[in-house]
Amino acid sequence: MSGRNRIPQSTSQRLNKNRFSKNRNASKNRFKKNRFEELKQDVSDLINLARENNYILLQSKVDKLERENKRLRYDNDELSKFLQDDDESTDDDSNSEDEDDDSDSEDENESDDDSDSEDEDESDVSFRPAKRQMRNKLSDEERAKDLMKTLLKTFPELELNADETFRSEVNVVICQKLIPKLQKEMKAYNLSYEQVETWLQSIHRSKRNAYLRSNQSNQSNHYGFERDFIGSYSESDRSNQSTIIRKKKPKGSKANNIFEDEIENKAKSIMKALLNTYPYELTLRIEDTFRSQINKDICERLIPKLQEDVRPAYNLSYDQVETWLQTFHRYKRNTYLRSHFMMIDDD
Repeated sequence: MSGRNRIPQSTSQRLNKNRFSKNRNASKNRFKKNRFEELKQDVSDLINLARENNYILLQSKVDKLERENKRLRYDNDELSKFLQDDDESTDDDSNSEDEDDDSDSEDENESDDDSDSEDEDESDVSFRPAKRQMRNKLSDEERAKDLMKTLLKTFPELELNADETFRSEVNVVICQKLIPKLQKEMKAYNLSYEQVETWLQSIHRSKRNAYLRSNQSNQSNHYGFERDFIGSYSESDRSNQSTIIRKKKPKGSKANNIFEDEIENKAKSIMKALLNTYPYELTLRIEDTFRSQINKDICERLIPKLQEDVRPAYNLSYDQVETWLQTFHRYKRNTYLRSHFMMIDDD
C-alpha cells in the first residue's frame, strides 16, 4: 500500500533539487576560498611585521656595538698614550742611572788604589744590578697601579661607594664584578685577584678618608655654630632654641646637597647605560607619549628590571625610576618631534 501511495517526483523537481545542491556546494567553496585568502594575507602580514621587528632589533644591536666599539677604541688610545709616556720616562730614568753608575766607578778608580778599594768595587758591582732590578720591579708595580686608576675612570657604573666601608655588602658586590674586569684589561701584568683587591682597598681607603674628613669638617662647623648659638641664651631658653635648631637640621649643608646631587647623577648615568643594553621590547616608544598605553605596558616590565640591575649600587624607588624615565623620554621625544614636525611635547 505504501508503494502505491508514494507520489513519484517529476523531472523538474529532481532538476531543481540538483541545482540547489550544486549552488550550496559552490557557496561553501567560495566561503572556504575567501577564508583561505584571508588567512594567507594574515600570515603574510605577520611575516612582514616580524621582519620589520627583526630589522629594528638588529639595528639597535648594531648601534649598541658601534657605541661599544667607539668606547673601546677611545680606551685603547688612552692606554697607548699612557704606556708610551710611561716607557719614555722609564728610559730616561735608566739612562740617568747608567750615567750615575759611570761617574761613581770613575770616582772610585781615582780615589782608591789599594786592594781594599778593588774589593769594594767588586761588592758595589755585585750589588747594583739587584738594586736596579728592585727599582724596576717597583716601577712595574707603580705602572700597573696607575693603569688601574685610569681604567677605574672608564667604569663609572662600577665605582666603589666612598660612603660605605670596603667590606660592606654593596662594595663587595661591586668588587665581584669589578676585579675580574680589571684583571682582563690588565692581562699583561698577570695580576692575582687578591693583588687587585688589595690595591682597590688602598684606593678606596684614600677616597673614604677624604670623604669622611669633608663630612666631619662640615658637621663640626655646623654643630660648633649651634653650640655658640645656644650658649648665648639663658638656660630657660635653651630648650626652646634646641627645638628650633633640630627643625632646621634636616635641611642639611650645601656640601651634603652637592654630594646627593653627585649620587643622583651617577645613578642616572647607570640607568642610561643599562637602557642601551636592553632589547627593543623594553625600549620606550618616542612616537607615543610617556603616558600612552604602549609605554605604560613597557614601564611595568622595564622599571622593576632597572631597580634590580641598579640595586647593587643604589636602592631606587619605583616612583624615582619612573620620574627619571619620563625625563629621558621627554628629551628624546622632543628631539624626534622637532626633527619631524617642528613640535615640542610636554607629555
